[in-house]
Amino acid sequence: MEFERARSSFRALSTRSQSPRQRFDFWRSLFPRIELDPVEEDSRRDFEGHVLHYAAQDGTAFVFCTNDDTRARFGQSEGNFVMLSLTLAGSAKVQHGFDTRFIFRPSSGLLALDGGQQSTTVSRDHSVISLMLPRDKIVAALGNDLTVLREGPVSLPHRGMTHLLTSHLHTMAMEGERLDRRSADIAMKAATDMALATLAQVDNREDGQQVPGHDAAVLAAARRYIQLQCGDHKLTAAGIARAVGCSRAYLYQAFAVEELSVGDTLRAARLERAAALLLAFADMPVKLVAFRSGYADAAAFARAFRTHRGMSPREYREFCQC
Repeated sequence: MEFERARSSFRALSTRSQSPRQRFDFWRSLFPRIELDPVEEDSRRDFEGHVLHYAAQDGTAFVFCTNDDTRARFGQSEGNFVMLSLTLAGSAKVQHGFDTRFIFRPSSGLLALDGGQQSTTVSRDHSVISLMLPRDKIVAALGNDLTVLREGPVSLPHRGMTHLLTSHLHTMAMEGERLDRRSADIAMKAATDMALATLAQVDNREDGQQVPGHDAAVLAAARRYIQLQCGDHKLTAAGIARAVGCSRAYLYQAFAVEELSVGDTLRAARLERAAALLLAFADMPVKLVAFRSGYADAAAFARAFRTHRGMSPREYREFCQC
């Protein structure tokens, strides 16, 4: 299995590396703990999926993936794990038991799901970051097998350690490919420790509940999505709103509450990405930096960068390398 050969480092994989007939089978082989099928049988051929993955020696795993619609069944023989899940775009509808249903959305925040319990999720236009922890690791650290999760997915407390973990997982998704092996191990160890501390807060049903969407949740989800997708030069406010599950008017409202604008936030994210690329890849042409930062027009990028940093992209690269 591909992930098992990727121990102690982040790896980016895509179904595009396979022939159209083999793409879904390849995708399913990457997730042996979950039974996967396409929602629409016709999509089995030419299935689209992209994933950034890290697998630790102790069975802990990090996954950041975007893929076509799937149906996932948990509770299989390999399901002795707890999954923390952060939806970035789209939704995943969960059936637990016969009638209990939950919906994972960007506004849901960080949720916990027991991989050993029988449940089925149907994802639509889904982009998600997940952290999987072996149950025995949780029991050893907390002395608690989190029986509250047997009732279904739980939304983790929107405070303290949950915010730190959410931010860290998001940063891992953005920076994982750039980390060397030692840095990747350190980042994963920090994520595991924060996850255990977060799960320690979930000791009763009152501490973990589904939280309805609101301005702060939509704003947080939209900002995460912008930071991860700002390299797409076709990204717009309408696309961001669609991804996080709200109207464009509601998206503008959520930003306005904090005296922010969608356009300024997207522009700042693109220029920060450009600055990072200029320094991380000294030989990358400025035109390519512009394109990978969400600018189709290199001249417009240069003007925006000078306004943002007070110097041209080339001057910035030279100044920081001195």
